[in-house]
Parts: sequence; C-alpha cells; structure tokens
Amino acid sequence: MRLDVLGIVLIFSLCVAVNARADKPQQSNRHDSQLDGVWVLKSIETGGSIVDGDGMPERMLGTTRTIDGTQMILSRGGGTRQMTLTIAVDTSGKPKQMDISAERNGKTRVVKCIYEIKKGTLRLAENATERPESFKTDRSTRTMVTTYTRKNERPGTQSEDSEP
Repeated sequence: MRLDVLGIVLIFSLCVAVNARADKPQQSNRHDSQLDGVWVLKSIETGGSIVDGDGMPERMLGTTRTIDGTQMILSRGGGTRQMTLTIAVDTSGKPKQMDISAERNGKTRVVKCIYEIKKGTLRLAENATERPESFKTDRSTRTMVTTYTRKNERPGTQSEDSEP
C-alpha cells in the first residue's frame, strides 16, 4: 500500500510539471554545468518515508532526468514515457534553486524546486504549491525529495560540493 501511495505521489509530481499554476520561470542567465548529464532515480522521500531499490514501484524503475544546459528530458519506465522540459537555475544561494517549466496547449507551467549536488548525487526537492525551503519531508509538508545518481561520471569533472 505504501508503495502505491509513493507511486501516486511521483506521478502527481509529473502531472504538476504539466499542470502547475502558470508563472514565468525565474530569469537567470546562470548555468550549472554540474547538472549536465544523465541522472538515474535512486530513491523517493515523502512524508518522512524513503523508498528505494527493490521497494520502488516497478513503473518508476529506470526513471532518468537527462539535463543539457536549459533542457531536461524526464524519462520513466526505461524511456518508454518522455517529457521535454526547460529549466532555469539560480546558483547564488543555498540551497540552489531550479524552475522546471513545461509547455502544454500554449501555456507554460512551472514547478519551483531546490537542489543540491554532492559526490555524484543530485537531490531535488519539489512541492506542488510553493518552492521548498529545505529538503525536509515530514507529514506537515507536501514536499517530495527525489535522489538521483549520475549514470556516467564525466571524466575530469567534479562537483563543487564534491570532496577531492
């Protein structure tokens, strides 16, 4: 039952990317090159509970976020379902901020997120109604944190948050 609920939550977040309230993405000329690459979903945390590995719903296995500059391709089910999104980042604060935008029927929808990259791991916190302030996911928040690992570490690159 818990797995079904978490699966529904992740599907809800994908729907939010398409149906969130219309808003212009933050204007940012900043690009975080550490985001570029293929990120594979490893865990989902919501309401203080984490699901990972074999506990993940089968339909979520193989979920990836492929990021190249300001474009993100969200693939689910090993690539059988894809959504192309646009991202804008603000790296000036902590936590770093990301707006994920989707166009549908001529309208732009935006999900406001925060993210961090440490040692080849991307953590992304999103909320259906507002930008999260932290990566906390207790029952009092509607925040969901997804954790991804880089599929292929690019030679010679290292996150600014990584330890040498």
